[in-house]
Amino acid sequence: MNNFLAVSDDSKKFISVILVVLLLFVVLLGIIVESIQKYSKRKAKEIDMYLYDMCKYQLLSTPKDVIKYTIKKEIREFYYKNRWYIRIAFIVSLAFVLIIRFKYQNDYQLVKVVIDDLKFKLESPKSKFFFFDNFPVDWPVLTKRSVFHLDLIGYATYIELIVLLTLIIETFKNSLILKAKIIRVKNRAVNYFNTNIEDNDEKDKK
Repeated sequence: MNNFLAVSDDSKKFISVILVVLLLFVVLLGIIVESIQKYSKRKAKEIDMYLYDMCKYQLLSTPKDVIKYTIKKEIREFYYKNRWYIRIAFIVSLAFVLIIRFKYQNDYQLVKVVIDDLKFKLESPKSKFFFFDNFPVDWPVLTKRSVFHLDLIGYATYIELIVLLTLIIETFKNSLILKAKIIRVKNRAVNYFNTNIEDNDEKDKK
């Protein structure tokens, strides 16, 4: 408590703002996680329509068949959703490697420089605060700005980063959807033999 009283009023205000920002970050993170879960569950319901029909017309005869068929179908769908991202990433990465190989003689240190120059740096005065020896006590100051390289190595690196980041995001998103669909079919395999969709939807809500 004495550590908090020892700092200036401006520092107290700054620390209060930091704590509020951290609290808002935790709340925002919770909202994002909950939104992702709701989105995945909503997309998982896409399997219901074709499974109800296949069970209704006895194309699938047992819950085991339902699970096996759905997993096989959705894995194939997962591949179709990601194939162009994978292909584009492969082509761009190959072009990137060839540029580094023939234009810059395999000097990947240049790529590191381009990436490092994208970073910016903020620094703020620090002081002891409760259990923290180096806790920020004032507003940060921008001490290093991002620098963009408007040349071949710069453009090649930026495009490579964007393509890889897009691939990671899309693959992660589709992986969550695939996982949600597999969980849903395992939990509801027996229910698909009940052709009354409305009754099953009511069970979902309970």
